Amino acid sequence: MWSASEKRKLFSNAFGTPFEQSTLTGADECLPTILPCRWKGRDLPDHGEVWSRSWQLNEEALVTGNLTTSVALPLTPFQLTRTISLNNADLRFDYRLENRGGESEYFIWTWHPLFCFECGDYFELPPHTETLKVEIALDPKGTRGETWPVERLRQMAESQSGYLKAFVPAGNGKAALVHGKTQERLELSWDPTQLPWLGIWITRGGWNGYDHAALEPTHGAPDALDVAVEQWRAHATVASGATTHWQMNIHLT
Repeated sequence: MWSASEKRKLFSNAFGTPFEQSTLTGADECLPTILPCRWKGRDLPDHGEVWSRSWQLNEEALVTGNLTTSVALPLTPFQLTRTISLNNADLRFDYRLENRGGESEYFIWTWHPLFCFECGDYFELPPHTETLKVEIALDPKGTRGETWPVERLRQMAESQSGYLKAFVPAGNGKAALVHGKTQERLELSWDPTQLPWLGIWITRGGWNGYDHAALEPTHGAPDALDVAVEQWRAHATVASGATTHWQMNIHLT
């Protein structure tokens, strides 16, 4: 995992604090949006409602070797529960989202890690990925909704400046970040019927001078829930009183 500082400290900040004011350490759960937006009269904060909040630990599950935590969203009537289990070099993440409100709710969930990225490292995207749908880019500049050839991602990875956030269809539900020198791989796998999109983020000195990258399985695109629902029509829905589930794996070789 990448960190902006050698001191990988945890942090506490107020609900609604902009993400860039955090310690930028670790992996965040973004729900029900990534970019701040106004939806159904709610002012949804940057990176969503749960990354900046305390979660409740299930002590009984911990005894069995599972790390289960849950959190209630303060604005959207959701309860999110996540269980992390370990099997040798594999981490499994199981999610349960309950809608406790009186009507159906739209949402986007995105896993938002920040991984180290060095010159020579590269992405392995789902097979037959030919184009990227841009959220935002710098050097060259790109605007939301543009379609770029996937070759642009390789060019960005090899550059010394710029950043890119883009989306591709999930394909077979597999993607990896590979270390160019050692060929060590961090592979993500998931059910593409549950998470039909993959977000890709990379900055090569373009965002605050940082070099890091992220692979982000997600329910929808782009990063703002209102745009995902009203324009791209790429989002998830859960009915009143219902629950939905999804799962993600991390494999290290």
